[in-house]
Amino acid sequence: MHIAITPDGNRRYSKKKGMNFEDAYTIGMNKFRDFIEWCSKMDVESITAYALSLENIRNRSAAELEILNKILIKEIDKTINDERIHKNKVCVRICGNLNAIKSKKFVEKLKELEDATAKYSKHRVNLAVAYGGRQEIMEVIEKFKNSNEEVNEENVRNKLLIKEYPDIFIRTGAHRISNFLLWQVAYSEIYFIDKLWPELEKDDLIKIISDYNKTKRNFGK
Repeated sequence: MHIAITPDGNRRYSKKKGMNFEDAYTIGMNKFRDFIEWCSKMDVESITAYALSLENIRNRSAAELEILNKILIKEIDKTINDERIHKNKVCVRICGNLNAIKSKKFVEKLKELEDATAKYSKHRVNLAVAYGGRQEIMEVIEKFKNSNEEVNEENVRNKLLIKEYPDIFIRTGAHRISNFLLWQVAYSEIYFIDKLWPELEKDDLIKIISDYNKTKRNFGK
């Protein structure tokens, strides 16, 4: 099973709880490591998470991005040293346009995370960083311009940053896709959760997977 997740709502959670931005994101990152653990126990082979969009990078203030980069760098170190990642043999792969990220240290940490988990293959986490669904499709179009390959679904898929098609798409905090995996989620079962990301619990995931397992998928037939 492949689950795509947009873990939205950290900033709103900070306002709701009257805490600072950094503490809310730290709670959110702890929740994501928990989420990986939950999935590994439920035979979920792949997770694709929308970690940082191109729109975030382009539209948020330099001051906010600096704080966010600082948090993420610290949290990557925690993830590298999280024994659950290694026990469950989780391979982390970074997917996105890293050239759009101004922080050299952040990019280096992302690559360090990849390297630290590259030997694993039991579970996979695709982290969509500096990613946009429309931009991904435009990049595929550009690749075909310089190729003699036939334009068909299989060849398009092979040129995508994220080639797996999610069975389940989960979005917390909002009811929209927001430029995430626009090609890949065509036939995914979509679950919008009326909770902010730090509020998500294991029982929510259990309920979603249980509902999915009862669903007959016909892929447009």
